[in-house]
Amino acid sequence: GEIVKNGTPQKLLEDMENKVFEVLVTEDEQKQYEEMNYRIANIMFTAEKTCLRIISDETPKLGQVSVARPSLEDMYLYLVDE
Repeated sequence: GEIVKNGTPQKLLEDMENKVFEVLVTEDEQKQYEEMNYRIANIMFTAEKTCLRIISDETPKLGQVSVARPSLEDMYLYLVDE
């Protein structure tokens, strides 16, 4: 392995601010995100819609988008996919 980022957990999470989003989407919008190769960290299903946890440098455009609190897992997925 190789160390790609160093710092306290708090500092690492600060670097991830505004890069993690929760997006409520329809089935069609979910397919569009998958086709656009967004990093989808998690998919949660509700009765009517699906919530995607997306890791991205840019704010997603489809669906109901909200900024989410980043986790160390999000940071890991962000760095591994670079």
